[in-house]
Amino acid sequence: MTRLTQQRLVETLRKRGTLTETDEVQEQLVDRIEPRFAEDNVVSQVHPDLQAALQALDRTELYEHQAEAVQAALRGKNVVLESPPASGKTLAFQIPILDTLLRDPSAKALMIYPTKALAKDQEQQLTDLTNNLPGREIRIAAFDGDTPKAVRDAIKENPPQILRTNPDMLHYSFLGWAEQHEEFLRNIRWIVIDEVHEYRGYFGSNVALILRRLLHHLRQKYGVTPNIFMCSATCKNAKAHAEKLTGLKFESVDGSEALRPQRDYSSVQLDAPDSKYWDVLREKTVEAALECLAADLQVLVFCPTRIFAEECKRQVDQQLRRGSTRDAIQVYKGGLSVIQREEIQAGLQSGEVRLAFATNALELGINIGGLDGVIMAGFPNDMMSARQQLGRAGRHWQSDAFVLYLPRNNPLDRYFASNIHEFTEGDLHDLMVNPDNEVLVARHVRCALHETPEFNGGKDLLGAKLYQAVMEKRDSYRRSGRNRPHFGVDIRGGGSTSFELKVGRRDIGTMSGNQQFREAYEDAIYLHGGEAYRVDSVTTKRNRPGTIHLNELSDGEQYLRTIPKIFASISGETPYDGHRWTTAEGQIDVLYGQVTVTERIYVIEEIDERTQHRQRSWQPENSSSFWDGEGIWIEFDENFAASAPALLAFEQMLRIGSLLTILADESDVVAQAAGRARTAYLVESYEGGIGIATQALNRWQVALMKGIEVAENCTVNCRDGCPRCIVPPRVKDLPDKQGGLRLAAQILEATAKPHDHVLVNDFWEPAQGRLGSG
Repeated sequence: MTRLTQQRLVETLRKRGTLTETDEVQEQLVDRIEPRFAEDNVVSQVHPDLQAALQALDRTELYEHQAEAVQAALRGKNVVLESPPASGKTLAFQIPILDTLLRDPSAKALMIYPTKALAKDQEQQLTDLTNNLPGREIRIAAFDGDTPKAVRDAIKENPPQILRTNPDMLHYSFLGWAEQHEEFLRNIRWIVIDEVHEYRGYFGSNVALILRRLLHHLRQKYGVTPNIFMCSATCKNAKAHAEKLTGLKFESVDGSEALRPQRDYSSVQLDAPDSKYWDVLREKTVEAALECLAADLQVLVFCPTRIFAEECKRQVDQQLRRGSTRDAIQVYKGGLSVIQREEIQAGLQSGEVRLAFATNALELGINIGGLDGVIMAGFPNDMMSARQQLGRAGRHWQSDAFVLYLPRNNPLDRYFASNIHEFTEGDLHDLMVNPDNEVLVARHVRCALHETPEFNGGKDLLGAKLYQAVMEKRDSYRRSGRNRPHFGVDIRGGGSTSFELKVGRRDIGTMSGNQQFREAYEDAIYLHGGEAYRVDSVTTKRNRPGTIHLNELSDGEQYLRTIPKIFASISGETPYDGHRWTTAEGQIDVLYGQVTVTERIYVIEEIDERTQHRQRSWQPENSSSFWDGEGIWIEFDENFAASAPALLAFEQMLRIGSLLTILADESDVVAQAAGRARTAYLVESYEGGIGIATQALNRWQVALMKGIEVAENCTVNCRDGCPRCIVPPRVKDLPDKQGGLRLAAQILEATAKPHDHVLVNDFWEPAQGRLGSG
């Protein structure tokens, strides 16, 4: 899409009233970067059959970053490659892997992907290359949750040279039933871990423990140390992250500025009342999508939630006549069946699907060659997800594409809409994983003991905490052939439970425990496949997925939706580390440690979306969730007087600023945490912590200053606070912004000098000239 077309799109939306004169539009054109090609002929170094296949596909001329990565891999190094979307990362790891497989007929390669969509897409690219090999056949197979049992059994009996899988199957099958995969595991020479930035936070910490267990098992059981190739399009600390995930050393190849298509960005500050903002955002998203559809453009619309995506599709369907145009509209989200996913992916790649409303399930590097643009309804989880989403537009450096950003009514979305340069070219934050999370280690230790009885020399791979745990428990652990501890570990959700969605006896999807708590509580209205269902009952099962029973709503009820309002309270603080400032203004302690969090749904509202009328509201039973999390809390004495609303405003500035200065998404930190008087909290949403709080201990002042900036620059110049600056979602109490700003200024002034004491083994000791809090 050219810049003129993008301008016409915005102009058309204005003429039709989709965008009003009071909607503020910012635009930025990001020029293309032409790639640099390698001078050395790296392809001449590989197996002759592979050279022939590359020549047949006209892939012998490599970019500089591709050639550097291939050469490092051919030298036997573990490689982590960072380069933009559609910059040839896939070919960079395919070349050294196929070279090894052609030279060693017994060698195997394992390819690990975070999503099935990405794995399927890259299998096709690999098949195109192997089909052109003039020598022996290279067999490729998928081993994931969609693979039929008969096919799985055949793979175990006669494994192919290349297997693609995901972290879930790696944990539950390749390690959980390692003896069934022995032929494949003992011959692994390569492991590919794609989109490595996806392995961060809670999920990434679980994956780090799985990878370390796998590498330890291969070394102890078979004496095998495979080479590893990792890659990402959006990863600031790629080398450090790869090494923390695996416990191994890596060589980093930085191709982050290697190439780029021309992209035209527009962000729109929607002028709409807070009470109707969500509905206005959805309406404008739908109207913008329909304009693109009318102009015969192929567009992806990234939606903030599955419910939002379903509602958008339903509105589009209502405005279009039944027929081929309507059939070209799809929703892509987690929980779809394998047939549904593959049909939508094929439709996008062929061009038959012209408009898709998608969650982040489609944000990873699937090649949709003809995609003209992306509409982003809201800022996604974090900056890395944002870069992945906008990277779907323009899948070749010679392409022209557009990105239209429509923010939600919250501080992060508004901030990036007002600062489009940070949205498009701002710095990324460090990825965080915590393989020493003691809660996760306690879940993984039984798995490690079941898989590999020997642990001599395993500390470097397993990490200090897991190694310590297995050494303490190995003599008392009793292995069982029937009971596998792996199925009691939920690696993706925020807890140990998962759920299957059923309508009668029909399975229609899956859901994590965290999603169930917020979206599929009893009597909730849940959207799936464009249809609304009522949650009839929720049952749980020990060490197995629970079941959510759904009833389909009648046509007259399809417009209903339920909204839970959630409140969190803090208790049981146990500090591990801390800094103290003792000044003439008063004493301030900033502490890091464990807290007990209680989340409670205190009311559920049922709304008719056509009229915004509240049909009913009720207080649910059994609506609490408990966990021990990590956080920081700032305590100040009575000299820093602040009302409860002012303290809430201060806390929200700290939270919002942290989301802009530390890599975390909104769901990673508790939205609103109530605890003791004169204490403000920033608390992680997961048991044991994923690294946010440890960074926040040393960056809280930077975060607070960023939060002050957001509050002071509110687009509506509010005095008391609003959802555009500091009012948290589903708020129970309103903050006092002006009081919070005064408190924040006092705290920053009082802590401008280095702290004078540190917390050591529960005692405050003089800092003795140590540097300040940073």
